[in-house]
Amino acid sequence: MEERIERERKVWNEHKELLLAGERAKFEEDKTRSLKDLQDKLKLEQEHCQRLEQKLYDTQMVRNTNKIKFISLFFFFVNQTKKN
Repeated sequence: MEERIERERKVWNEHKELLLAGERAKFEEDKTRSLKDLQDKLKLEQEHCQRLEQKLYDTQMVRNTNKIKFISLFFFFVNQTKKN
């Protein structure tokens, strides 16, 4: 009788360990999938930020170019009026 109880306990412990191993494997898969999803989202956000930074830079360059053109025209007209 005691041997039977010991065998059943051993079988139950092995079954329990297999269940735990399966749960750990599922957890690791979920964790890996979640981490990959987060990394993909981070990459998309970084690319979005880079596009926005480039757009800001381009806008500033156009603005600076327009300022230079305006100043050049201003001095051109000032010089023209001085000549006349």
